[in-house]
Amino acid sequence: MRTYFGSLQQKSRMDALVDAIRDVVDADDPHKKLDEVIEMAKKLFLLRDSTKYMNGKDLGRLEPTPSLKCRTEDCMD
Repeated sequence: MRTYFGSLQQKSRMDALVDAIRDVVDADDPHKKLDEVIEMAKKLFLLRDSTKYMNGKDLGRLEPTPSLKCRTEDCMD
């Protein structure tokens, strides 16, 4: 059975994941070892700031306009 990878980088990531799983499974205290791996992963994979969509943008005034309030009152009657 042959397994193909898109790139050497993907294979390297897979190897690192398998090694981490083996370390957890083989540890004397797997729960503690898993907690250590999780903490290390949180430090390595930080959330980057995004400039997509509306992230960090000023949304301005969010209150309804007087005309919208009037139209809403008309619909509610």
